[in-house]
Amino acid sequence: MIDKDREFKEKHHREVFLARGGALELSTMMEKRFNEILSKIGKEKIPYHFMTKAILVENLMLKLTPEIEREKFKTLQDFVTLRNIFAHAPIKWKLQKLEFESEGQYKKFFKTNPEWKNFNIAINHFNAISGRALDLIENFIIQFNKSEQLKRMLEKQLLGGLSVETLENAMDEDMKKFYEKVKDRDIESFFE
Repeated sequence: MIDKDREFKEKHHREVFLARGGALELSTMMEKRFNEILSKIGKEKIPYHFMTKAILVENLMLKLTPEIEREKFKTLQDFVTLRNIFAHAPIKWKLQKLEFESEGQYKKFFKTNPEWKNFNIAINHFNAISGRALDLIENFIIQFNKSEQLKRMLEKQLLGGLSVETLENAMDEDMKKFYEKVKDRDIESFFE
């Protein structure tokens, strides 16, 4: 049995090595894009784990582009989950099939899709979605840059150099004052 396990491992070791390396290389490319986005919002100085960066970027994307389809976010979430599987979950070599360890501390990685414990299914899905996930982030960076340029132009031309945040804060203060004036009034009095 030990000889069969050794033969199996030797036969598939290169395949696993190359797949993990490719997944981590694509993840590094994605992390560079996450860093670019986080630097634009002033969060580049804080060291974040890959997963934390992904969550921060996803939250920012939802906030700035709420019309984006959920399927696109599922692609990004799958990318991050599969990246974590390739980065952390060991292969169970003694089973005579390419399968990730999916119990104990690794169980959380397979909640999204239990079939991903099968190495071939996981790598095929990762390869299928990685381009879409990178494109999603690239397109967001382009949109984000355009919105930042538009915001600076508006601040300069329309607001006389005031920042949008300053204007929003002033508007919030005006709304608070208005609310204080009307909070005790009956809604019917507004229509008289």
